[in-house]
Amino acid sequence: MENPFITAEHLTFSYDEGNPVFEDISFSLKTGKLYALMGGNGSGKTTVLRCLTRLLPGYSGSISMNGSPLKSLTRRETSRLMSIVPQEHTTIFPYLVKNMVLMGRAPYVDTFDSPGKKDRDVARQAMEDVGIMQLSDKLYTRISGGERQQAYSPLSTDTRIIKDMAGREVVLPVEVKRVVSAMYAIATQLMFLVQAQELLVGISDMNINGVMERIYPPIVHIYRPGRTYGGDITKEEIIKMRPDLVFIHTHNALVNNYSDAGIASVCLRLETPDELIAGIELVGEIVNRQQRAAQIASYYREKLDYIRERTSNITERKKVYFAGPAMLSTAGGDFYQNYVIEYAGGINVASQGRGGWCSVSLEHLLDWNPDFIFIGNYGTARATDFTDDPRLSEITAVKNSDVFMARYYIGSWDVPTPESLLGIMWLANTLYPEQISFDMNAEARGFYTRFHGTYPIEIALEK
Repeated sequence: MENPFITAEHLTFSYDEGNPVFEDISFSLKTGKLYALMGGNGSGKTTVLRCLTRLLPGYSGSISMNGSPLKSLTRRETSRLMSIVPQEHTTIFPYLVKNMVLMGRAPYVDTFDSPGKKDRDVARQAMEDVGIMQLSDKLYTRISGGERQQAYSPLSTDTRIIKDMAGREVVLPVEVKRVVSAMYAIATQLMFLVQAQELLVGISDMNINGVMERIYPPIVHIYRPGRTYGGDITKEEIIKMRPDLVFIHTHNALVNNYSDAGIASVCLRLETPDELIAGIELVGEIVNRQQRAAQIASYYREKLDYIRERTSNITERKKVYFAGPAMLSTAGGDFYQNYVIEYAGGINVASQGRGGWCSVSLEHLLDWNPDFIFIGNYGTARATDFTDDPRLSEITAVKNSDVFMARYYIGSWDVPTPESLLGIMWLANTLYPEQISFDMNAEARGFYTRFHGTYPIEIALEK
């Protein structure tokens, strides 16, 4: 069922402490519908409209727009979503009609900027749509009341609303042109994946490495905002980059809100492979690369479905220990590495742990007796820490020499980036070579060539 665009519940308004103009009214309005508000003179029809457009804020009850409380939206956001044509409008300044129409672009123009070519084009198209181009160069003060209402008609909206991964309704320009991903470095990789990297105006230092410089040499010239001693990026730095939107993590959605500066913040949550796919589709929608994102999502699902099908009948699943920042620090059941193991058909021996990386002891390792041990490239642990420790010699993974460093290219294949699909495929190959038959060298070459346009450094992926 289509959700209403505007919902009013138990709305009451008084101009003073006397009798209310209207009391306890509720209604909902859907997009694409024509509604009539009827009532006698002085019954409050215009007052209702003024409440809906925030011209009269002193009401009781609630008004929401696309599920968001009206009072939580900035003036700029509200103005981008709706406008009102008054019964009468006068001005003492003899503006040209075309300039009056152009004023409707104010919500889309930065505070100290002037309307640009796009704004003038949109205003011109609006006048053509309404049929008043012949009034363009006439003085607004010398046209009729009906013609003034036509000139005052709202411009075609230049915004849209998307729902981010925190479930919030976010107002975006129809065409997003400037994106900051510095607050959430993984978002940079999603932008590259959907081939929208030219829109990036602010990235993280974490996005720069030798491989990315070979894949996309201009990346070194993309602005990297300075950070405070606490590692944060100030609002001043964000505003300086003049983005249409900033990608943030759902964990810091409340802190990183730039709506008062007219900048949208979009939350991403990429804590499982399925969420990663949903994130790819969302980014594709945001930057108008839906077809590209759909193709990528289909590719990901095809690979995961193949693994799921080939491992579905395995009764004795391999037990896996994943060492992260240190030898005795492992991924709990709520961390991405846990899902990499599970999607590959394995069992994370530390799945009962919670809170990300969990500290464990040698006794835990001996009790779990994992069949395989994998080690992240970003920590201090190495394979010899396990294989050369006589206390661990009876662990199955050590006895069978099944202790491996996780693979790495742009980034590590076990973290929530697009490459983690390759990590799942490689891990499934390693755990179940009789059931899974990926040619990982060919798969890696195909992945980077298909999604990044090049594979500048060959990596060996033999067991």
